[in-house]
Amino acid sequence: MVWIGVDVSKRTLDVCVHKGELVRTFRQPEELGEAVTYIAQHEGVQVVMESTGRYEQPLFEALTCKGVACSIVNPAHAYAFRKSLGKHAKTDAIDARLLARMGDSLTPAPTPMRSREHSELEALVTRRAQLKKLETAEINHAEHGSHPDALRSNARVQKILASEVRKLDALIAKLTAKSSELAEPIRRLQTVPGVGPTIAAGLLVHLPELGTVSKGEIAALAGLAPFNVDSGVKRGQRAIRAGRTPVRSLLYMAALVASRHNPRFRTLYARLLANGKPKKLALIAIARKLLVVLNAILKHADTWRPERPIIYAV
Repeated sequence: MVWIGVDVSKRTLDVCVHKGELVRTFRQPEELGEAVTYIAQHEGVQVVMESTGRYEQPLFEALTCKGVACSIVNPAHAYAFRKSLGKHAKTDAIDARLLARMGDSLTPAPTPMRSREHSELEALVTRRAQLKKLETAEINHAEHGSHPDALRSNARVQKILASEVRKLDALIAKLTAKSSELAEPIRRLQTVPGVGPTIAAGLLVHLPELGTVSKGEIAALAGLAPFNVDSGVKRGQRAIRAGRTPVRSLLYMAALVASRHNPRFRTLYARLLANGKPKKLALIAIARKLLVVLNAILKHADTWRPERPIIYAV
């Protein structure tokens, strides 16, 4: 296997072949085709690049279409690898070398290319989240406003944002309804009380592994698996960390609804509170169990059944 590290920035691509040539730099997007040709000429090649706010997507798609395997790695993982080597200097060329070395040492799995429908859904879901964030900010601003003109401006902006969110909801519904790839999983997820179209679409975008891995793996990906904090005879308090923040936020909102309107989860929530669990920890536990159920539903092409135990044997 020939490992190639590519450091992607807004304007350049720095390419390094592990144990081979020096780093070559290509201008982006003018020399994207040259970069693809240069990388694809190597046999048995796999490319490693960081996720860089979608600047890496044109190169990833072009290489994948050429049959070149690519791994898009988490920048935090690349940073941890740098620290493990005791490296402190940072340039684009150094980053490309480190990514090539990371591939050779850790052999990350190739990242699959998403379908056109999935990419469109991701764009719409991302834009909706951006608008909801702005809407929340405007609501918070209104609470501290006093000048009538400022408050009227705030109300107008809130109205515009709400209108745009409704339009995006309609576009998401239209896209998922006509897509054979998206319609069925969206329908199955929504059979669980507490999971609506927004949460279902968000989970498919931010957690594409849903329904393909075990319950422990899916909980870890979402950041809902408690980690041990033990050393010697000390037994620390278990806590969740890392994972994907958008997924955790979606599941927390679903847990709020399920703890009130889903009889099975409402009973579980009441039992957790009766056992002394704080409300937030109880909701996190509900979110994790909800995720396990959703994972099993997609894995087995099933739907929600109230009579079935909450924890599926997966």
